[in-house]
Amino acid sequence: MPPSASGGGMLGVVSDLNALADDLGALGKVAEGKGWYFVPQTFLKQNPQLKELLDHYVSKDGSATQITVLLSKDPYAPESIEAVGGIQAKLESIMAAPDGGVKYTGYVGGMATMVHDLVRTMSKDMGKV
Repeated sequence: MPPSASGGGMLGVVSDLNALADDLGALGKVAEGKGWYFVPQTFLKQNPQLKELLDHYVSKDGSATQITVLLSKDPYAPESIEAVGGIQAKLESIMAAPDGGVKYTGYVGGMATMVHDLVRTMSKDMGKV
């Protein structure tokens, strides 16, 4: 997935997430019904570090993967904190099964997420005081 050409804060993040959703959808179609994604042994032989990379991002049983999203702004920047909500919403829409079948679970983590959660909690708590 190419980085957003706009580099424009939340719109750039949403654009990149839409591209990621398209890429994941295409990858899902390739592996549909197989329950796995095939990495040719030739790739692993030519690039031994690829095995280490796969081990880091894919669970041993192949049922889970980690996707890393790097924001261009400081994690404490308002744009980053705002982007977390958009990332969470997009992730939920990607993970929902449209046919009512298996629903996948996704989590968003990192410093911007912690700050986002803290700001959200404080705004709710302060509203009650």
